[in-house]
Amino acid sequence: MLTAAYCVERLKPSDFIALVGTISRIRGGTIYEINKVISHKAYNKPYKFDNDIAVISTKKTIEFNENVQPLPLPKKNIQSGLSCIVSGWGYLNNQLYSDKLKYLYVETLTSEQCSRILSNGRSSTVILPLHMCTLSKRGQGTCLSDAGSSLVCNGTSAGIVSYNFPCALGKPDLYSNTYIYNTWIKQNTKSP
Repeated sequence: MLTAAYCVERLKPSDFIALVGTISRIRGGTIYEINKVISHKAYNKPYKFDNDIAVISTKKTIEFNENVQPLPLPKKNIQSGLSCIVSGWGYLNNQLYSDKLKYLYVETLTSEQCSRILSNGRSSTVILPLHMCTLSKRGQGTCLSDAGSSLVCNGTSAGIVSYNFPCALGKPDLYSNTYIYNTWIKQNTKSP
C-alpha cells in the first residue's frame, strides 16, 4: 500500500491497521495488521514535503475480491488537463473525519502551471516534477486528514495526497507523483 510519509513518520506498525473493502470507516471491510512501514529516506529533503511517500506492508496477504483490487502504477507521467479522481476521509463541513469515503473529480496541472497559480505574481513558489498538482473549483479539494489518499488517473495510482494551500480555497492540491517513484516503490514492495 502507498501513503504519504507525513502520515506514518511517527508511527510503528503496531500503532495502526489497514481497513480495506469498505467506504465506511466504522462498518464493513477487512482489517489487516501492519507488518512494516518504509518511508522514503529523503522525506522532507531538501524541502518540506519533498519525497512524501511511504509503502506499507501487511502481516497477511490482502485478499482481492469485488471490493478490493490493486491499482497499478502509471507507466508514463500524467499529463495536464486530465480528469482524475481523488478520494479521502478528510475534513468536511466542520467534521474532522468523514465516516464515508468521499471522492472528487479534479483536473491535473503541470508543475509549471501549478507554480504559476501558487505564486500569483508575489512569490517564487516552485513545484518540482516529483510533485503533481490538481485543481477543482473553489469549495472543493483535499483538506485535513486527506494526506496519504490516492489520486487515480487512467486507472492507475498516479499520486498520493501530500498537502494543500489551505483547504478548498481555489488553490492547487499537491501530490507525490508516483510515476517518479516507480522504481523506489518496486524496490520497497518486493516480497522477501
